[in-house]
Amino acid sequence: MPTQLHEIALRSYAKINLGLHILGKRPDGYHEVRTVLQTIGLHDRLILTRKRTKGIQFSSNEPGIDPADNLVTRAIKVFQHHSGVSGGLSAKLEKAIPLGAGLGGGSGNAAATLLGLARLFRLDLRGCDLLHLAGQLGSDVPFFLLGGTALGIGRGSEVYPLEEMPKKHVLLAIPSRAISTAEAYSGLSLQLTNTDSESMIPRFCSGFWASLERGKVLENNFEPAFFERFPHLSKVKSDWLAAGAVAAGLTGSGSALFGLLESKQELGVAASKTADLDLRFIRTRTLTRTSYRSGLVEFLR
Repeated sequence: MPTQLHEIALRSYAKINLGLHILGKRPDGYHEVRTVLQTIGLHDRLILTRKRTKGIQFSSNEPGIDPADNLVTRAIKVFQHHSGVSGGLSAKLEKAIPLGAGLGGGSGNAAATLLGLARLFRLDLRGCDLLHLAGQLGSDVPFFLLGGTALGIGRGSEVYPLEEMPKKHVLLAIPSRAISTAEAYSGLSLQLTNTDSESMIPRFCSGFWASLERGKVLENNFEPAFFERFPHLSKVKSDWLAAGAVAAGLTGSGSALFGLLESKQELGVAASKTADLDLRFIRTRTLTRTSYRSGLVEFLR
């Protein structure tokens, strides 16, 4: 009989949105979206440990996370209910991905929890089962079961792998003020996002690759309202493009901006253009699906 595993440490990666179209509100209350998602190397660290006592113990270096109700503890409960595994668990989350930045930190934490628990308890769950569990936890969570470059449709939880984008250096600018998803949607005027024709899935995907070749990404419909409120961040985008970024823009509903660059030298030039602004800058890289999946588990014992 195999030795019982006791602990797993995971890297929970972030994402950026390479374009985001909002088509309108669905009957279920969610918004219908088209988006291209891309995993990046910035990551949190999550350690899951089996305990002798019952219950879930959660701790984090981020005081803004409710220890009693967060996406890690919710993912543990959903997994336990589905799998029937018993016993207590300890979850320690070391945050590096900023909160409220549109980088998918919480969603990535939830997906890493599901994948980590399946490994920890040696359960060979089907992909469709994991996707079902992930869909219960949030719109971006299913994407983090996949990684790499992917198309997200519906409310964003229906994801399909796309041809991998060539590896790029990534520069992130993080404003001090986080933006909640609800706040971002409240400032979105759907009358200004008439993208129905261009957001048909075949047109949207071909438009993504064509737009990258032209030196930009697909439009993010949150940008007009966001840049109207924060005009200095619009200048960050234009300065990075002028400095040689292949693409730049808002990720998700904000508040982080990203730039894609071909080399470390170009990244340094772009960073110098905006170094005097009151922003936190993070340098990282895009991750392919293979790199993403192979880098998830730090150790298992």
